[in-house]
Amino acid sequence: MKPRHLLPIVSLLALLPMKNIAQCSGAVIQQRYDTVLRGTGASNELHSITFPQFNPALGTLLDVHVSSVVSMSYDFELENGAATSRSSRVRINRMDEISGNALDVPLTNDFASPSPTTYHGPFVLAASDGVAGSGPDYYVQAPIMLLESDTVINQTFANTADYLGTGSINFDYTSDVSYTMTGGLGVSYFGQGFDTITFALTYNYCATGSLASNITRFTASKSVDNIQLKWVAQNEQQGSKYELQKSDDGKSFTTIYTVPARVNSQGTGSYTYDYRITSVDNRKILFRIRTNDNTGDEKFSDLRIVDIKPKAAGPKIFPNPSRGNVSILFHNTQRANWKVDVFSNSGQLIETKSFNSALLGKLNHQMQLKPGMYFVKATNTSTNESFVEKLIVGH
Repeated sequence: MKPRHLLPIVSLLALLPMKNIAQCSGAVIQQRYDTVLRGTGASNELHSITFPQFNPALGTLLDVHVSSVVSMSYDFELENGAATSRSSRVRINRMDEISGNALDVPLTNDFASPSPTTYHGPFVLAASDGVAGSGPDYYVQAPIMLLESDTVINQTFANTADYLGTGSINFDYTSDVSYTMTGGLGVSYFGQGFDTITFALTYNYCATGSLASNITRFTASKSVDNIQLKWVAQNEQQGSKYELQKSDDGKSFTTIYTVPARVNSQGTGSYTYDYRITSVDNRKILFRIRTNDNTGDEKFSDLRIVDIKPKAAGPKIFPNPSRGNVSILFHNTQRANWKVDVFSNSGQLIETKSFNSALLGKLNHQMQLKPGMYFVKATNTSTNESFVEKLIVGH
């Protein structure tokens, strides 16, 4: 199914003080983007959503919240094609999955109705009468509300670095509905669902001091293991100083360099600092300049965000170790066709699956893989590039 590109609805709310209010001098402010997705609840139904990044000029981003609220109805039909009667039971399964350029690992939720271990039914079907769509060999289940405004994904991120900027955050939302049937030999099945998904991205932030208007230029240039930071200031005053601050998460900043204003006859100054990248630095580093004048007035520059470690290019298995259900993240943003082979520790091929135009694939091994070590080989069928990951299946 083709991606659906939807326009978000944005709301701004001033909130009462919250748990993380200690980081703010006033109330926490909430900026929320949401959109309503509607579909048939079919297998691998895909929605593509774009929301704005958080503009750092608004203040300090405390955390980011991603949520999904789902309502879904489902109905199905059973018809016995066998010469003898059948007693069938049905379980309906749903998997919601969110991936995106700001998520290292997709957010997922698995749901089963009536439960992961029980079934709807039994439905007793007489021997086939040869007439389709009627008779005692045929059963129609009226629509069932499997989900009714249920929160299926509810995740808060304290590391906000990937959400900061003036660009966009892209998400792919996939809902996959399937069924499991017992006593179904010779029984045909048709099921359909209709769902409504409210998907929301919320920024919780607090307003900081005014922006420093006297800093007219601020750059961050990365080399192999060094970041050179330069800024130019106008209308400088005696007694002022600049603090260069660094953050790994966009929320907590540490001063790494302090320099007094070097006021000249034109009231301008140019400053340079070389920051050496260390092994403990995260994928992104954020820099800002805090200015203090002789009256104690505090202001901040715009942020400069430097990417130092790109996200891993190879597929990633999660959870690992697993108890049976395994997902493979092929790539955060680039879809491709993949072939996945699962091998035992001795090299025996256990299973092969194909995924078309996929960011993520799901392997259901609950009834197949015994506890132990396995190897999963993922091959991009367009480039023939292969990646092998070890998988541990526990009890």
